[in-house]
Amino acid sequence: MTHSSATEQAPRSVDPKLAWALAHPESFPLDVNRAPRDMLQRVPGLRARTIDRIIAARRHTAIRLVDLDRLTGAARDVNAFVVTADWRPGGDHDPVAFQVSETARQLDLFAGP
Repeated sequence: MTHSSATEQAPRSVDPKLAWALAHPESFPLDVNRAPRDMLQRVPGLRARTIDRIIAARRHTAIRLVDLDRLTGAARDVNAFVVTADWRPGGDHDPVAFQVSETARQLDLFAGP
């Protein structure tokens, strides 16, 4: 099984979908009202069942952020990577803000200030 270099370089605590998304900022934000299934599968926080619900719902109406929250239960987790009929990320919701620091350090309970 071949993994992308972005996934291999990500810390183990980072979700592989998040690592891929951060390595491919040109693919985001993704319009949930128009995106094909294979691209929706790349959005961190969207699972197969949720994607099925999104595709079914968008046949009837344009999905808004509140609809996405109803469908996912966690719109704030995915809103940096998606566009809805009434939402476009910007500012604090930039996916770059979700990058995990590459340098981690162990805190010492007994160390002085």
